[in-house]
Amino acid sequence: MSSPGPNETGPTDSARSAGGASHSGSQRAADQSPGGMSTSVPSSGMLSARVPYRVDGAIIAVTLLTGGGLWGLAQLSPVMPLLAMVLATAIGITATLVASAWGAAVAFGESTSHGLWFALFPPYMIWYAARRWSQLHTPTVLFFCGVLLTFGLMAAVLRDLPT
Repeated sequence: MSSPGPNETGPTDSARSAGGASHSGSQRAADQSPGGMSTSVPSSGMLSARVPYRVDGAIIAVTLLTGGGLWGLAQLSPVMPLLAMVLATAIGITATLVASAWGAAVAFGESTSHGLWFALFPPYMIWYAARRWSQLHTPTVLFFCGVLLTFGLMAAVLRDLPT
């Protein structure tokens, strides 16, 4: 037999000394792709999809452009402020609900108790998002952008209405 190559793994000294308590060499080789990357599913059960941070910037940019466009729409005629407020509220609430559902999916993916706390107790949402920022940064940004769009445009349009 030959020794393992650079991308292959054989049983380590700790696996041999543990009496086979961990993966055997053949099972470990089966869990790895030809490039040496592990293909096994993490045992923690958490949703592990990572969204790049540049997506957060795109969400913020789209929110600002949408808010600016709706504010410009509100300036066109006396009827348009009402339409702009309705559209901003619908878009903002939708973004907030999508972000909450995304966060709840991550929390329920970890455990049912985390999911129930997340869904039923709003202060826990903040704590949970802060503790798992690497997984929940994008839904958190989306949530706050939805709130900002709803209330920010509403305040801007109401401020500009004739008295």
